Amino acid sequence: MPTAGCAPGISDSSTRTATSICAGASKELFKVGGELVAPSEVEQVLSGAEGVSQAYVAGVPDERRGEIGWAWIVPNEGVQLDERALLAHARAHLAPFKVPRGITVTAAEDLPMTTTGKIQKYLLVAGLGE
Repeated sequence: MPTAGCAPGISDSSTRTATSICAGASKELFKVGGELVAPSEVEQVLSGAEGVSQAYVAGVPDERRGEIGWAWIVPNEGVQLDERALLAHARAHLAPFKVPRGITVTAAEDLPMTTTGKIQKYLLVAGLGE
């Protein structure tokens, strides 16, 4: 059964399971070792972890794989997040190539936003190099 925000995809008769196609801008997709990753799918999984208020994922350059996923996480108020526990949660719910290689825990007010309230992911990626 598809999860919220995802549409039913193609049924794989060899395993009798259905895939999900998550909505999101195709320009946000990134490739990890030749495999496409939809940030919205990873964000949905991370947002389901205990103590997570918001999750944002983007591809960042990597010499070996082309790009790797990186996550920016906003914790619920008063919660101290364990990055290893978040990665373990992602590993339990995602294919290995979709699991972010790093996590940055940040406050909501520190996220770069447009005037309409949309997160500017390219500025998150640019901030990693600083």
